[in-house]
Amino acid sequence: QAEKAHHPRHIILDLHQVTIIDSMAIGRLVGTQHRLQRDAI
Repeated sequence: QAEKAHHPRHIILDLHQVTIIDSMAIGRLVGTQHRLQRDAI
């Protein structure tokens, strides 16, 4: 039972880390787009 209770928490932690990485990547992409638009103008 202890192992079963431990695994879901680990999965949630991994999902949380992935969300942080995704938001960082999205932020970098948005920043790059803004820079490209500024250079175009």
